[in-house]
Amino acid sequence: MNKSEAIGQLAAALAKAQGDYKALPKDAKGYDYAYAKLDAYHTAIQTAFAPHQLSYIQSIETGDNAVRAVTLVMHESGEWIQ
Repeated sequence: MNKSEAIGQLAAALAKAQGDYKALPKDAKGYDYAYAKLDAYHTAIQTAFAPHQLSYIQSIETGDNAVRAVTLVMHESGEWIQ
């Protein structure tokens, strides 16, 4: 895991944001099961993060015969965790 030198403000903001998470409706169906759509996750995260000055970006990395989704969570203080 990569992170900024300090993450105290980020950790406090994430704890508050996690308290704001809402259960997502599983309103899509496929392969014999129900699931929440990807855009619902994005909306839920933004709704919980924004009031606590949190944001995130995602990128794709390749190498070592693997493909990875990498998420960077940032706080307005400049603290971050990847």
